[in-house]
Formats: sequence, structure tokens, C-alpha cells
Amino acid sequence: MFNVKSIPTLPVGIHCYERGVYLRVTGHSRSWLYKYQLNGKRRELGLGSADQPLSAVLAKVAPLKALVAQGIDPKDQIAQEKAEKKAAEVKAAMPTFGEYADHAFDKILYLRSFTSEHTESAWRRDIRLLKEAFGKLRLDAIHRDDVAAFLRQYWTTKPRRGQDLRMRLYGILNVAKGEGLIQSNPAEWKGCLDASLPPMGLVRRTVPVEHHVAMTPEDLRAVVGELWKEDSVGAMAVVFGALTAGRANEYVGGRWEEIDLEENTFSVPQARRKDKKPYPHMVPLTRQLLRLLERLDTSGDYIFQGKGRSAVCSVSVLRAIKRVSGRDDMTLHGMRSTFSDWCAKNEKNFLVSEKQLMHAVGNAVFQAYQRDDLLEQRRKLMQEWADYLLPNV
Repeated sequence: MFNVKSIPTLPVGIHCYERGVYLRVTGHSRSWLYKYQLNGKRRELGLGSADQPLSAVLAKVAPLKALVAQGIDPKDQIAQEKAEKKAAEVKAAMPTFGEYADHAFDKILYLRSFTSEHTESAWRRDIRLLKEAFGKLRLDAIHRDDVAAFLRQYWTTKPRRGQDLRMRLYGILNVAKGEGLIQSNPAEWKGCLDASLPPMGLVRRTVPVEHHVAMTPEDLRAVVGELWKEDSVGAMAVVFGALTAGRANEYVGGRWEEIDLEENTFSVPQARRKDKKPYPHMVPLTRQLLRLLERLDTSGDYIFQGKGRSAVCSVSVLRAIKRVSGRDDMTLHGMRSTFSDWCAKNEKNFLVSEKQLMHAVGNAVFQAYQRDDLLEQRRKLMQEWADYLLPNV
């Protein structure tokens, strides 16, 4: 035992002041300790520097002794109080879904590197809808039942829409989970929503998948024949798309420098390739396509020159096919399906037609060995297709 006046002169070691209260002296410091025994184990807690008044030290010890008397370990109690305090701080700082969604989407854009402006705009549109549903809720307050209730309005009637919305919501909340804001993702399917919603495979048995509207080959031939009679840039762009079976973004923004009249090819650069492979996709130019190019204005940079220095607006191109087909639901992408159907009905080589569509065929091993773009085979196929659509050109 020692008194307060002797504290500055105590030698190195641990000195008892009273039961459970000790002073530790080292070569550099003096500090108070509370030493106790619980369930046969000896433990100790630091009480702070010896510079503090003894009354303050004893005030700290009193509640600790009371806990030990109740069989409660003070260390566990302190750890629990710290955890509760931290949880309260996190809860107070927890953003709402509306506050967090844009930040999460910026991160998703960086991680996913979307290759299509349509994909990005679709995400933005759906995030606006998700903000309406969950915007005022804190991230940690969104639960499985909330997500399931929101998705039910689409899940069995518009399954593709429902699946898209689930994946968008999952993506936003997954960023929050990765940043440590939430511990689990309530938009997760396995082990979460699968207990509240029927599997999509079962839903799709009763609700057909909505594909792009496509004409029959016969109807497309009639439409292309009518558009060929026109001189508008939009009409010519539709004919070009039909004859090449390309995606609209591949040819609507095409440049004259991408046309090679010696090799009779149109080169789609990496920037406009959906698969982003680091080399251009070579499109063979048929007799009909060469005749079409002769009819276009070559004074600008673009094959299908719009107003000013820009390419023709894709809306103008879409408007042309809708007008001539007489169907407001018609799409440019549907012409690719028509080409694929024609190839299948006429027993054309599947690999050659898929190469023309810029589709990946087979597994990774097959693709690793099958690298040739089959340009000459595609040239023959596309001439047959062009002769079918425009036999008199």
C-alpha cells in the first residue's frame, strides 16, 4: 500500500493502492490499473495517467467493481458500449437510397465500362424509378420484403422489366455493401428474394420474352424496294443497314474514310464494335451497296451526312422504316433478326452468318482456335442476301 504523496517517488513496478487499484511505474510513465478476477481468470484495465486526481480514478473503478460483483466482465461491457456507439454514429451518417444512388452509379460506370449509350440511358431511367420507390429510405432500412413488394408489380406480367430493375437495384446496393455501409444485399436472389418471388425460369414459361419486332424476309424485301426509290439520307441508311445486317450504331455514324473501294469493304472501328475487340470488323460491300454509295453526298465526313457537320440522326433513320413499313413498333435492330431467319430457312452456313452479325460462336476454346473473320465466305453470303432484297439493282 502507498499514499498519494509517495506516487512521484515509487520505483519501477506495480504498486497496490487498495484492493483492485494499482499504479504501474515504468521508466517513462506512471498509470493507474484496475486488476480483477472473473471466472478464474485474472484481467486488468487501464484507467489512465497518474496525473489525474485520485478521486477521478476511484470514480472510474466504482462501476467496474459493481460489474464484476454481478459477474459481468468490464472489458466486454466497454466493448459492447463502443460497438453500440459506433453503430449509432454509422446509423446517423447512413445516406438514403436517393442520396447514394448517383454515387454508386458513377462507380458502376467505371467498373462496367458500358459499351452502349442505350445501356447507360436505360440504367439512368431505371435509377429514377428506383429513387421514387426507395429514395427516402436509409440504405440499411431497405429489406427483402420492401424489394419483393416493389418487384411484384413487374415480375409476372413484365418479367424482363422486373429482372432489369432487380439487377439495377442489386448493383447499387452491392456498391454500398462493398463500401461497408450495409452487411447484406436485399436484392440478392439466392438465399434472399428466392424465398419471396417465383424463379424467372418458371415465370417465362407462361410469359413470352419480348424481342425486337422483326419483319419476314418477304416484307423486308418489299420495304427495302420502296426505300430504294427514295433519295433521303434516312431511307438510304435503312437500306444500308438491311444489306449489311449491321447494328444501327455501326453504320449510322459511319465515315467515308472507313470505305475501301479497292477491297470493297466497310470497316467498323473498335469504338463502334459492341464487343470492343481491338480491331475493325470488315463488312463486305455488295454490288447493291456500291450502287447505293454512288447516290450519297461525299462532301462531308459521314457516309450518311446530316445537317451541319454531324451524321444523320438515328431518329430520322428509324422514322423512315416505320413510315414505309406502316408499323410504329418497327425497329432497325429487327432487320438483323430477319437476316438470321432468312439464313436459317435457306440453310446458309451458321458460322458465316454469325460472323457477319458480329456474334461470338461457341465456347472460349472454339473461339480461340476459330479466329478467321471468313470475309470471302461472308462476301458471297451477303451478295446472295442483297440479290434477294434488291434483285434488280
